[in-house]
Amino acid sequence: MVTHKVLKTSDYYISQIRNFLENKGYDVDGPVELFGKSGNFHTIDIMIIDSKNRTFMDKYILSGAFIDEEIIFRIFGISFDMDVDGVFLFVLPQLTVRAAELADFYGFKVIDVSNLKNLSRIQE
Repeated sequence: MVTHKVLKTSDYYISQIRNFLENKGYDVDGPVELFGKSGNFHTIDIMIIDSKNRTFMDKYILSGAFIDEEIIFRIFGISFDMDVDGVFLFVLPQLTVRAAELADFYGFKVIDVSNLKNLSRIQE
């Protein structure tokens, strides 16, 4: 099992992520603690609702190393249990190639936190 040294999530990054989503027109709330379909309890970094009333979960991962597929599998499991319409994954530094392929396969919207100011829109 691979472990990652997780950097302390600073208020700066959380604020950037929330502002980014709000500026794109999303309603955001979080962190929230909810029970999934399985009865398991999950803490979601930010719950996101779009203009079409679709619900997305947000997970931010600020790591000292590249983020591998194990993390993507876990997030997929949580998203499946929470029955959300999609996942926003804010990452720093980046996903490994295999993790990026899995995130794409699962339909995650992956956003590089270091590039938030340069992004014009999120693909629907």
